[in-house]
Amino acid sequence: ETPARQRARRAVLRLVRAADRPLNGGAVAQAAQKAEPDLVPGWDGAGGFASWLSRTVPEVAAASGFVWDPSRFSEADLAGPGGVDLPPLQRQVVDVTDIPNLPTERYRVLLTALAEDVAAHPFDRPETVRRVHDACQTAGEPIGRASVNNVVAGVSYAGLDLAARPSLRKVAETWADNVVGLCRGARMELSGHDLAAVRSWVSGGLLRR
Repeated sequence: ETPARQRARRAVLRLVRAADRPLNGGAVAQAAQKAEPDLVPGWDGAGGFASWLSRTVPEVAAASGFVWDPSRFSEADLAGPGGVDLPPLQRQVVDVTDIPNLPTERYRVLLTALAEDVAAHPFDRPETVRRVHDACQTAGEPIGRASVNNVVAGVSYAGLDLAARPSLRKVAETWADNVVGLCRGARMELSGHDLAAVRSWVSGGLLRR
């Protein structure tokens, strides 16, 4: 094994073995990248974080977007259905609006990948969705194609022209406005604080409260 691969491997093992619960895969991927920045975008020929992890660090277990030490945890320790246990307000919004059940950090990855893709390639919905989905997987985030499609459809419905190469902030603002509109359309009673919390969450933290 190369010294670089060993550095990344050791960083992952150290993080996972010290954790008191299964870890978000994105955090583990970031630890590997920090130890060895040259891993991305190709993940040492593996094509993605999950494949790299199973090949290079077989001692850890991974599923549903989480990574854990199998000597101490199992899939039964993962949070909630789909591996994401959202706070009550966020769960209510997901239930009422059918937006993707994603935590803040995954929304940030998705929105960033979308803004970067439409800046680099002509917008073509099926191709854009495919590339953005692939970019999310490469970033170590298990974001489904349906979630990407939901966000692309939402910002387009809200009037954003993705062919005009909007900025990341504009994409995030439009998506947040769309979600708030869906909440209001469903007659959800949201305080000003609730609205700010929802906007911060679905914008991936890009729109501060």
